[in-house]
Amino acid sequence: MLRILLSGAGCFVLIVLLVGCAPLPGSPTPTFFHAPLQPPSPTPSLTPTLPPTRPIPTRTPTPVPSPTPCQDNLRYLEDVTFAGEKVAVAPGQIIDKQWRVENNGTCPWGNGYTLRLTGGSAWGAAEQQPLYPAMPGAQVVLRILFTAPQEPGDYRTEWHAFNSQGQQFGDVLYLSIQVLPITPTP
Repeated sequence: MLRILLSGAGCFVLIVLLVGCAPLPGSPTPTFFHAPLQPPSPTPSLTPTLPPTRPIPTRTPTPVPSPTPCQDNLRYLEDVTFAGEKVAVAPGQIIDKQWRVENNGTCPWGNGYTLRLTGGSAWGAAEQQPLYPAMPGAQVVLRILFTAPQEPGDYRTEWHAFNSQGQQFGDVLYLSIQVLPITPTP
């Protein structure tokens, strides 16, 4: 069998294999890794040692008092329309009620401020109305359109201002009416 490999092309292949396995002239001889018998001794650290630090004194901030919150208030000044107690009206009559008021608080009336029904009936008006915007010290006219009840009798509606947090404030605004019976004409 050795004769078959050494004959012809087989011989050439064998020579190439043998030359490829031989070390090249001038190349270093490989060394094999041998595990150490003892662990290496620690080397000293080159990290510099810093001196101990001293605490830096800090100032405790003095609490700043928060500004005094503003105060909501509404003062009734006068009836602009339908003034007086038990104003006589016809059944189903449209009532354009207007009150002159003053923002005598320190908060401006703005978004979220409303007039709300707090007593009696709304007589066809929405039970919550936007409060006319007003700066402190301003006088404004508040207006609600009502429709008088159809049945004769005495009626009253009461309204209060509410701030954007839903807190009621100020004087009550009201209207008292007397719906008169319809008298037939002869």
